[in-house]
Amino acid sequence: MLICFFSLCSTKWFGRHNKTVDIVVAQPYITKIELPLNTSYPEKQFWLRDDMSYVVITGNATFGNESIVHGYGDVFWVEAGWPHGVLQNVGTETLVILAVGMDWTPQYGDMPSWYNPSVNWESTQYRSYRRIEGTWSENPSNHSDTCMKNGGVQNMNFNAEGNTMPVLRVKWAPNCAIPFHYHPTGAMYFILYGNMYYSGDFSDGDRQFGPGDSRWVRPGFAYGPEYNGDAPMEITVFGTDTPPMFEAPPAGPYKVQKTIDVTHVYDHQPNEVPHEEM
Repeated sequence: MLICFFSLCSTKWFGRHNKTVDIVVAQPYITKIELPLNTSYPEKQFWLRDDMSYVVITGNATFGNESIVHGYGDVFWVEAGWPHGVLQNVGTETLVILAVGMDWTPQYGDMPSWYNPSVNWESTQYRSYRRIEGTWSENPSNHSDTCMKNGGVQNMNFNAEGNTMPVLRVKWAPNCAIPFHYHPTGAMYFILYGNMYYSGDFSDGDRQFGPGDSRWVRPGFAYGPEYNGDAPMEITVFGTDTPPMFEAPPAGPYKVQKTIDVTHVYDHQPNEVPHEEM
């Protein structure tokens, strides 16, 4: 679905299920937002009904605090009901952002009340994962001599903190690969630049994923190797709550468990029926 607001255009990909609370269950909704130079959207601060992760693919963005700039590959996470924005292009090229979570529909009313026994007043409301605040380290997988000669593979880890998720960035030199594996709690890949391939995803051969493409893999699905081509490549990855397993998954139906914090905002309907009969 392509949606345009004057000079801004957004494309939406809807998740497979009506509600996707986490990538451990199913692929999320994604809204692609493109902002031309010197533009912002929307006109004022807003909040969302569900937790949201913004992934910057190209350009530089701010999300309401003009002193905190998010560049390519950076992530801005915000809890449902927390005011943020406006989204502003502060770079020198078109800004491309993927809004990952539930349907991205800005709300402009009063901020939802916290006076509810289920609400944790000490939870984190927003978090930035920025490359300039991280540190690169060597990827622990075994790599070919060609890959290592070209520069190898490097990781940048942002650990989970409180109710916020971990995020991983991986920088690849040309002609590198990570061997056959599966993710115990699933994963979501976002290609920033270069090209990436995943053996085992398709029966008719490996397909190329390029800048701005994303890939969801369910928990326990084994594939590999994953590799790039003759050019450098970089990705941002969700789902590193558990490390990948470089072996086949256990036999039989795959069972997964994961503890998460989920925030959702309901409409205020004072005359609504308090529950539905089952």
